[in-house]
Amino acid sequence: MKEADAVPFQADLSVAVSSEEVRQCHGPSSEGWFVHDFIGFFERLQLTYSVLLERVIRYRGRVVTAYLAVSAVTLVVVGSQVGREIFPAVDTG
Repeated sequence: MKEADAVPFQADLSVAVSSEEVRQCHGPSSEGWFVHDFIGFFERLQLTYSVLLERVIRYRGRVVTAYLAVSAVTLVVVGSQVGREIFPAVDTG
């Protein structure tokens, strides 16, 4: 099974410049060590992003639930500190 079959929406969500486009611009003979390392890094980054995105979409219900729970806890913790840390007690004399 090809990667495009596993993730049919990948073409719409892909990064604008692919490593193949970089190779077409520079050609295989003109790649220096930096371009070669960058292309390798970029390909690993694309693969990692596509795997992560696939998992997030597969478990989107859990991701949304976890996001809402973390947001609620953050609001409660930060909300309980408002008025104490931001506005110190004023001694009017």
